[in-house]
Amino acid sequence: MPGSSFSASTTVSNIVLSIGSGIYKDIRKRFPWYESDWKDIGKNKLRVAAASTYIFFASVVPALAFGEQFASETDGLINVVHVLAACATTGVMQAVFGGQPLLIVGVAEPIVLVYKYMYDFAKDREDLGRNLFLAWSSWVCVFTAIFVAVLAVTNACVYINKFTRFAGEAFGALIAILFMQQAIKGLVEEFQREELTSDGRTMNGLWSLFLAFGMVITSLMIRKARKWRFLFAPLRALLADYGVPLLVVVWTGLSYAVDYPGVPARVQTPNTWDVKDCWKVTTVMSSVPSKYIGAAVIPAIIMTVLFFFDHNVSSQLAQQPEFNLKKPSTYHYDMMLLALMTLLCGLLGIPPVNGVIPQSPMHTKSLALVESGQRKRQSEHTSANGIREGSKGEDGTTETRTPPHDGGAYIPLRVAEQRGSGLAQALAIGACLGLTPAIRWLPTAVLWGYFAFMACESLPGSQLWERILLLLTDPKRRYMALEEQHVAFLETVPFKVIAAFTALQTVIVLGIYGITWAGVAGVLFPIPIMLLVPFRQYIMPKMFNAVYLEELDKLTEEEAGPLPHEEAIREAQEQGLGIEDGQEEEDIESEMAHFRVVHHASHREIEARRSSIRHRHSRNNNSSNNSSHNDNNDQGNSPWQRVKGWNATARSTPRILIARGGRKYAIIKSHGGAPRAQSGPESEGPNSFLFERGKRKESEAHNFRPSLEYSREEAIMKQLEALQNNNEPYPDHGIEVLYRFAGRHLDPFAPSFYFGRSLDLGQFERFRRIMNTECYRILVNHTEYTICSGLQVSEHVWKSRVKVKNAWQKREAMFEFTMVRELGGRYDGIWFCQRLICQDDEDGRHIYGVI
Repeated sequence: MPGSSFSASTTVSNIVLSIGSGIYKDIRKRFPWYESDWKDIGKNKLRVAAASTYIFFASVVPALAFGEQFASETDGLINVVHVLAACATTGVMQAVFGGQPLLIVGVAEPIVLVYKYMYDFAKDREDLGRNLFLAWSSWVCVFTAIFVAVLAVTNACVYINKFTRFAGEAFGALIAILFMQQAIKGLVEEFQREELTSDGRTMNGLWSLFLAFGMVITSLMIRKARKWRFLFAPLRALLADYGVPLLVVVWTGLSYAVDYPGVPARVQTPNTWDVKDCWKVTTVMSSVPSKYIGAAVIPAIIMTVLFFFDHNVSSQLAQQPEFNLKKPSTYHYDMMLLALMTLLCGLLGIPPVNGVIPQSPMHTKSLALVESGQRKRQSEHTSANGIREGSKGEDGTTETRTPPHDGGAYIPLRVAEQRGSGLAQALAIGACLGLTPAIRWLPTAVLWGYFAFMACESLPGSQLWERILLLLTDPKRRYMALEEQHVAFLETVPFKVIAAFTALQTVIVLGIYGITWAGVAGVLFPIPIMLLVPFRQYIMPKMFNAVYLEELDKLTEEEAGPLPHEEAIREAQEQGLGIEDGQEEEDIESEMAHFRVVHHASHREIEARRSSIRHRHSRNNNSSNNSSHNDNNDQGNSPWQRVKGWNATARSTPRILIARGGRKYAIIKSHGGAPRAQSGPESEGPNSFLFERGKRKESEAHNFRPSLEYSREEAIMKQLEALQNNNEPYPDHGIEVLYRFAGRHLDPFAPSFYFGRSLDLGQFERFRRIMNTECYRILVNHTEYTICSGLQVSEHVWKSRVKVKNAWQKREAMFEFTMVRELGGRYDGIWFCQRLICQDDEDGRHIYGVI
């Protein structure tokens, strides 16, 4: 018993001694860096100036939107002036006295929602009512400050490592839903403006819909400006960073296009110098009945839960390990400072603030610099460990290195840690208090559109949203997610587990959202959010395999590279994404009617056309007489060469020239007269006639079949090479290859003109008998062939003349191959032989009567 009492007293003494120790350690760690926080401003002037401007615009527009929402929810008791004053005052305090100056504080959507429930509770009570609401909300802030201070001194922030992606993404999804709800609610109210006539309300509502949708669509478009193909990179970056605030101005100007009294409705906010009641709220706090002072504890607890979660998560994101910040974190101290700021806001009659997302991580990113120097940017994304290795610089910045992948280089990242940018943006917001006349120009519809934009903007990057989209995707197309950059768990976790995890998280989010509709009781919505932390730690491991749960709920961002098509399908089948063998092809065939008819142009053809265009351009610069003379010399007396569209220089043709004595030769037609021979691979020119002499080949003859890999000339060569070895690897294999290339133009139920006249060639035996006629027999087991010329008949039709010599028969003949490229279907882009004509038998007399 004495030992037990000693142990209990030791525990109590340890708890008492630990009170405030976290704050003390934070001050001790951070205070030595305080001077450098100011000196580093001068060492990074340009970066600080750019970050200040960027974060100001990212903060002031939401502040205006929340101010209008406050005015709507509290009947104007709290408005834009109060929100701007709260953001400016607390922003200066955080920048000057905060432990982490990169943290941005401001009014957040959950606080607006809590104040809405508080106002709904107070406005209809005679002994409280609208007149004492600000005083009662001040009591709420006082109690909230006390509770937050208790959390700070008891070192509660050590538990922030229990916050996982599961709870964070659920909270983020809830905020997105609330943003969209407010946008819809605001637009509905535009049709119900009491100060307008019936026609005016209709016009105001329709015009507000146009402005809001225009704001949403253009904002989403301009945020992706960095991915645009047009405009220069600096201008694209400028539009992506500052385009949304610019669009607020643009749509505000456009709103004046309708000349109708009171349309559209605009922000109704008083001038700053006319707002006086809130500054004197301390004088009426004593007028609040004691029972309501006691009741203020309930919303104070709710706000404390919100602050503990939201403020610490914002601080976490602002100093993620991937940034590798040099200066230490101060979670306990910043919580105590938040308590003081909450108390100050309550005594001034303005809404309280906390760390805000996404402005806090955006602030840190805007202060980061990627330096290239002599080091190349690596081509792969950060690994699961993220950016970890860092070296300390002398200018108050941190150089962060991404560990190399496969011998690649690293990315040097420097983050300027200072207090200037946060202070500048807070002062700039404070300066907006003098611009209330200009703020009244803003249409409320533009702010509702901005709410919808914030809802849409918060979804990309959320794994919960990506998993929901995966569940809604056609099972036949889920494999396409693997063909792009994708999260790693798609390859490590079975789809059924992903679906169950997503369904659970979605139901929880919808359940919490449902609580917000429970009237005044909706103020309790932050409680289940906080309960998600123990739920994730103790309940979910019993519902899911620990290994799968760890994969699905990683704090670090992981991204896997795209997989090739076949591998993506195989991986999708292994993970149970819902696709079966051949389904993706069936899906394509079923939707073929909706596809555009697009002519395929290979790289080789593009090169040939470019060469032809350059050649014709150079010829047009010559005199018409010389051009005509040269054309006549080129064409000679052959009607084949006089055909319009003649192209003798298809650069897609392989560079295989006549080989004599170990050297390669090309016959070049000069403009001046007779042909001349030139050796070397550079002999191919705009007017060259390329000649190719084939040799007997034995390798891979049995694999010859139509393929997308073959150009039109290569398809002809494959047929000729197979005929050179007609009986290898089995009798009449060469003729069979020729039949394969003609297969798309041989119909068993219709005659074919493959050999120049109407014949029934639907059966291979009939085709083989034609090939053994007197004229076509030369092709079988021939010894040499020469591709003499080519003619571009149309974009997808090509004719070639081939001279074939058969030493065994001591004969030679000229043949004309007509090649046609297939369009659409499973053979899209493949060259087939439509016609094979023997020039010595153009009328078909040698094959007459054979079949």
